[in-house]
Amino acid sequence: TTNYMLTKMINDGAKYDEILKEAQDLGYAEADPTFDVGGFDASHKLLILASIAYGIDAKPEDILIEGIENITQTDVTFAKEFGYEIKLLGIAKKVEAGVELRVHATMIPQNSMIAKVDGVMNAVSVVGDMVGETMYYGAGAGGDATASAVIADIIDIVRGNQAPMLGYKRGLEDGLQLLPIEDIVTNYYLRMEVDDKSGVLAKITTTLGEFDISIESMLQKAHRNESSVKLLFTTHKCREAKIQEAISKLKELSCVHGDIAMMRIEK
Repeated sequence: TTNYMLTKMINDGAKYDEILKEAQDLGYAEADPTFDVGGFDASHKLLILASIAYGIDAKPEDILIEGIENITQTDVTFAKEFGYEIKLLGIAKKVEAGVELRVHATMIPQNSMIAKVDGVMNAVSVVGDMVGETMYYGAGAGGDATASAVIADIIDIVRGNQAPMLGYKRGLEDGLQLLPIEDIVTNYYLRMEVDDKSGVLAKITTTLGEFDISIESMLQKAHRNESSVKLLFTTHKCREAKIQEAISKLKELSCVHGDIAMMRIEK
């Protein structure tokens, strides 16, 4: 559902509310779309896959779940300028400190395989240390695709079919801990409205530097006949806790107006 909506926003320039209504009319989104657009459906799929891959027994309330409700056409446009597409991703990643489990709108490189998954299609991308990226691709929204998946699960339950983790009995990944969202390390996109005055950019970069956040790229977009501009940044890798602290500090600056949009980047 979300992939269909984001594809329409990216390719057709459609507005969020318009494309949500279209998705509901086509049967891709429920009358109450919260479960889909809020990322909850994706989180359930992620938790099942993570339990198979890592033996992690996590619940939705244990992980970060964000949807696409706050994605604007502005973000879609500037993501392209930075060389990214926006997708709602459920991410399960084993790192040295534990396992990351999170669902959120994500900027991904335009040349990545999963960036090419459009419309009602969805995909499971698996990255191995030797094989690299492999992907399972297919329809993920609509009555036929949903009914097929539900019936397949019912048949497996009736037959008693079980798929042990990675083909082994549980125990292969014993001791893995769920990593708090504050401890993840990734790249970030920031969008903010600031005064169109000298010295403002220096204040922004100084504040980011206070939290050891390094800027990877930047765009400045002026408004015609207005006294403010949009500043857009992508950062080098940093901790989630640091970016959240920096955003709080930036909001305190008198030259920054309104909310600051943040999106995580996966490369």
